[in-house]
Amino acid sequence: MKLHKVLVFALIASSQLLADTPANDRRTAFPYRFPLEAEQRSETEGVGVLQVTSEILEKSDQSLSDLHLFSGANIVPYQLVKRESGRQLESSVEIASEISSFQESEDGRITLEVALSDTTNPTPAISSITFVTPRKNFEHSVTVEAFQDGETWQQTGERQWIYDYTKHIDLRSTEVTIPAVRASLFRIVITPSTYADSSAIFRRTTRPAASTASTVERIEAINGQPFRIDAIRLSRIPEEETIPPINYPVNLERVTEAGDGESTAYIINTNSAPVRTLSLTTMDRNFRVPVRIEAQNETLNSDQEPSWRYIGTQFIHRFDIGGLAEEDLELKLPSPNIANRPKLLRLTLLTGANHSITLDDVKATGDSYEMRFLAEQGTSYTLYAGAGGAVTPDPTDFETAPIKAAFASDQVVKLPFSVKKVEDNPLYIPGASTWKITDSPLLLWASVALAFGALIWALMRAVRQVDEKLG
Repeated sequence: MKLHKVLVFALIASSQLLADTPANDRRTAFPYRFPLEAEQRSETEGVGVLQVTSEILEKSDQSLSDLHLFSGANIVPYQLVKRESGRQLESSVEIASEISSFQESEDGRITLEVALSDTTNPTPAISSITFVTPRKNFEHSVTVEAFQDGETWQQTGERQWIYDYTKHIDLRSTEVTIPAVRASLFRIVITPSTYADSSAIFRRTTRPAASTASTVERIEAINGQPFRIDAIRLSRIPEEETIPPINYPVNLERVTEAGDGESTAYIINTNSAPVRTLSLTTMDRNFRVPVRIEAQNETLNSDQEPSWRYIGTQFIHRFDIGGLAEEDLELKLPSPNIANRPKLLRLTLLTGANHSITLDDVKATGDSYEMRFLAEQGTSYTLYAGAGGAVTPDPTDFETAPIKAAFASDQVVKLPFSVKKVEDNPLYIPGASTWKITDSPLLLWASVALAFGALIWALMRAVRQVDEKLG
């Protein structure tokens, strides 16, 4: 092929590269699309907010880097934000205090006064009281009074109970919560339970003294020594509203039992949702067992044996004995980062020689992901997903500074969007890439220079040929 033909071919190819629309080509890389619907009409521009649903998570890449937002054929920058469920703007804070008065009556009742150590600053709102005691096997009622107006004592909340049954079952509680109250002095009355008002489990596991069977029992009659309090901790629980968790559908897929019969494993498919809490359902009762929690590591080769990483061990329990109904069947998981959301979890119930525990169902809640973007009035938006490795993100696609500034402003309207269904993308071309030569400034200018060089060379050659014929 002659040189001038090569240059003409390069000129044609370069012009085709420059004439092609990069946005259209990008959309061909995505097999799925999610049309967005505005949840409210707006006459102004604002920041669009879209919650990433479980359907979007299921169709997207593990890192979520394949999620691209479009308005028509134009790509729309967005900011992806993780909102941790249950997170509060401030955590529980212990308030410095000291026991200023302590009295114990003959019947075992303890009356004490607790004063805040710092009275110079504004009085905080106390809402939690924790009793530090080494004692075991007790059951006491607690009433709390606050000295608010400097003249009278006012009871805060209802009578509550602190207890320890660990001699018989692993169950203990030494904290009471009260309606938030601002006071610098508290009076707390701790009363041993009578045989009449004690719980059925405590009556069945405690033998009362013969001379006090029908009267108030002193604590000495139960465990042979007075009740002991080492410290009392007052805390302020934040009153701010927490971020509500999102419900995610999960599947209990498979059950395996160890050969020794002392453990049972359950495989849970989370569909890569950012799960934080697993609520278990079982018909079994009167148990307390440790649960080993593991997450499956991602494997690049489908033939490779999957491996599991250890997350932690937690206890679940349910007691239904003699009128005592107490259970905790929730497992707490650490907040996963965006690129490390496990698809499969393995729960191993380490029942030991006890009877096995059968899980009937599991429900999951977790963090939420929000997509924030600058939304224009009367503009429709579509989210595309599923391109996987075909996506080459362009930093200019995700310029988030204007979005952050607008979202932080009180003057900008927040516009909620939602997705109702997932659709197959009619523009999808298998093997297509979101990358275009126009995404690379260096290659773009090289193509332009090549095209103009070929054009100038062709014109000069034509002029030379004309001169030769005339000459």
